[in-house]
Parts: sequence; structure tokens; C-alpha cells
Amino acid sequence: MPKSKIKLNAGFTLLETVIALAIVVILVGLYPFLNIDELISRNFESNISSAVTSIIRARSESINNIGNSPHGFKIIPGSYIIFEGQDYVSRNLSKDKVIPQGSNDLVFSGIDEIVFSQLSGDSTASDSFTITRGTKMATIHINYEGRIDW
Repeated sequence: MPKSKIKLNAGFTLLETVIALAIVVILVGLYPFLNIDELISRNFESNISSAVTSIIRARSESINNIGNSPHGFKIIPGSYIIFEGQDYVSRNLSKDKVIPQGSNDLVFSGIDEIVFSQLSGDSTASDSFTITRGTKMATIHINYEGRIDW
């Protein structure tokens, strides 16, 4: 039976190790830049979800007749407001619920206020508003019966 020779210098050279390490460092360094679009997309979706949830909450509080008053939703720079009252101007300030938007570069167009009737949850208007951030855009529709589509 032939004896096998044991190779004493088996393994990677210093140059091979340095090259492999350099490739790993480059890939790890590029990872945040490769995923920035995903991060922006999730942040935008989170803002849409926050707006829709706030609208649903305002309608729910109207249907449940909380405070024996209609409730509404208002968009102001940097925040969404759920308010109690016939409209934003004549609302009960102590009942305001302020929800931060989470991003200051959102652009809104369309209606900025909607009020839901107590007990029925019907809305005062059938309209929509659009939220835009860069190239991303979402439209939220609200009809007279209070249905919310996005």
C-alpha cells in the first residue's frame, strides 16, 4: 500500500486571504446603498397605513357615538389629526389625537379634512386625497357611505 504524503504548506496564502476579505468588505459596504429603495418604500407604505388607520379610527369613533359627536380626520404638515366635532375649526381641542406622519417630505393633494356622521359613519364628502413621496404615489378614496379604499 502506498503511503500518502502529508502536505505541510496546505491552506490559503496571505494574498488569497486579503483578496477574499476585501471582497467581503466591499459587499458589506454596498449593502445599505443597494437596499435604500426598499427602506424608502417601506417608510412610504407605513405612512399610508398610518393615514388609513387614522381615518378608520375617526369613522369608528363616530359610529360608536363617542362623545355624542361626529369625528373627523385632518391632515396638517407633519401630522394627522383625529378630532371630535362638526369640523376641524369648531372641534373640541381637548379631544384631539395627533398622529405623527413619520416623514417630512410627503406631499398631499386633494381633500385635507373629512368628517363622519355619528352613529351612521357616513362621510360629509365623497372625495380622495393623494400622498406623494418622490416617484411613489398613493390615493385614498372615501365615499359618502364612509367606505375607505386605497
